[in-house]
Amino acid sequence: MPRFRFRWENLPLPVRTALAQHLQIPADGDQFERRFGKRPREEFIHATWDVLRAHWLAHDHGATQRIASQLRERGNGDATISDDGAFLASCRNSIGLRRIVLAEFITLGETSQSDVALPGGPESTPAVLAQPATPNQPALPVHEQLRQYVISLMQKHYPADAMVLDDDGSITVAAGSASVFVSVHAEPLFVRITAVLVHKLNASAELFETLNHVNRALQIGRMYWADGYVFLEECLLAQAINEASFMQTLEAVRFIADQYDDRLIASFGGELMQPGTTGDSIDV
Repeated sequence: MPRFRFRWENLPLPVRTALAQHLQIPADGDQFERRFGKRPREEFIHATWDVLRAHWLAHDHGATQRIASQLRERGNGDATISDDGAFLASCRNSIGLRRIVLAEFITLGETSQSDVALPGGPESTPAVLAQPATPNQPALPVHEQLRQYVISLMQKHYPADAMVLDDDGSITVAAGSASVFVSVHAEPLFVRITAVLVHKLNASAELFETLNHVNRALQIGRMYWADGYVFLEECLLAQAINEASFMQTLEAVRFIADQYDDRLIASFGGELMQPGTTGDSIDV
């Protein structure tokens, strides 16, 4: 994967969104640059270590392993803990820790997050969606090939018990107290990621005004009310999908949904979509 000079906008969107919320700034790269400069320094790690552990290192096992290995050598943290993530939680936010984490974080920000492409490049429908037929196995429809690819990505990044393959072809994954549905559509060929935040919520002018305000602030997706539900939705055309773009978008939708559902209920009522809920059927 090519590396360039550090850029805040190169950070994975879920990481940047979580940092922005913690720091109470917009999630675009310019805002980070105004506050912390073109490249972060140790002070940034000092202020955001807990967020980085929860929203970056918890999902980046390679970086977690490298950081944990160096910290163990320095004697920082509880050496009796074998799990790298739990070990990092035991480490002091020391100067040595900040230097080690900063080096990994700068590497993350020097890497373009859009360079992990499917075979065949981005010019047309990816080659993985153009499997030839064989005498013993006719080619699947293109939208089913895309669905199988999406399922394989989710299986790679989530444990098996976190996903449900629904009868209608969509894939469900929990997002804290919200639920997220991933569905593939044939014409045009695209993937829709839909989070269901709240149900049994009555419409009101105040609710619509709030959703409009939220949509102006969102960096990704659109939030709307329909038939008593509040949804957060984002779509990706097939030609734009690779592992990085799909997983970053899915994780961003999951994160945003879990942040807003409780707030909406506190202000307007309704009920949470708990993980594993088998309530009303929803067409997505």
